[in-house]
Amino acid sequence: MFVAPGETLAGLGRSPAVALVLTATALCGGLRAYAVSRAVDLDHAVEAAITEVESVGARGEQVPASAARGMRQGLRLTRLFAPVLGALGGLVAPLAASAWFLLVFGILGVQGGYRTILATVAHAAWPAVSAGSVLTAVVAWLSFPVPVDRAETLLRTNAAAWVPGVDGSAAALLARLDLFLAWEVALTTLGFAAVLAVSRRRALLVTLSLWVLVTLLAVGAAAAGQWVRVGFSAGPS
Repeated sequence: MFVAPGETLAGLGRSPAVALVLTATALCGGLRAYAVSRAVDLDHAVEAAITEVESVGARGEQVPASAARGMRQGLRLTRLFAPVLGALGGLVAPLAASAWFLLVFGILGVQGGYRTILATVAHAAWPAVSAGSVLTAVVAWLSFPVPVDRAETLLRTNAAAWVPGVDGSAAALLARLDLFLAWEVALTTLGFAAVLAVSRRRALLVTLSLWVLVTLLAVGAAAAGQWVRVGFSAGPS
């Protein structure tokens, strides 16, 4: 993957099973993004966005009508492109995760090709991704309209959904403690142990290395966003 990416991708083209699983994962990502983007009523979403802007604005100034119309148009565009972005995320995530695992296993001296690792990651992620996407779509359809603050936790399968009033970096950390994510980690660990002939302990440590990396990035991004909001709400010094 790192030395000869063209050859590696050509080899993936000769693996129809992996291609089918990646395609299905991308479709599930698009379905989840579509369901989440449509879960909140558009008028409620605009009102929540205006309230957020006014709360962090200088001295609580009201949002002009032209800006409110711009927000509505922006939310409509977000709804339009959300399935495409979700599908791309569902496709890119296993490709990037496999590259990370290839790097970590290489550092540990474990022999394994990118195609083998990608096949393991894709098949391990598929059950949790498909079940989570379908259940998210069903809950969004049955619960419409959903409050804005509940749009990201429709299934209530992570710790953030059960801790009231949590936000910012703490919410990002608790959101990573998810039932479906744990399912995916378990299957990936078992897959690596079976396919690469490594111990389950080593396979688990390698799998958790990606979880730690993504969690740190999510918590850091949430903390930075919270810091920016606090800075805007404080106004000029």
